Amino acid sequence: MKEPSLIEFDDDIIIIQKNIIKNLKKITSSANKLFPYLYKYIEKTQFISQELFTLLNYYINYDKDSSVIFGQSKNERYVILL
Repeated sequence: MKEPSLIEFDDDIIIIQKNIIKNLKKITSSANKLFPYLYKYIEKTQFISQELFTLLNYYINYDKDSSVIFGQSKNERYVILL
């Protein structure tokens, strides 16, 4: 998914990855490899993708590594995509 604007099946990649994380309840090595390219998918979909936001939610809930920085301020959680 190095250049999602050139492929037609990027939605399928997002859905498959989302389902893998959902079922395993952890971030896999393939998910870690995919993570740096998600910003290109965000640009392609112009921030309109329910599947993408569900996938990002799974990263927030299941990621134990440093690919995503989490924080909490009062009652708000935030995430910084590296």
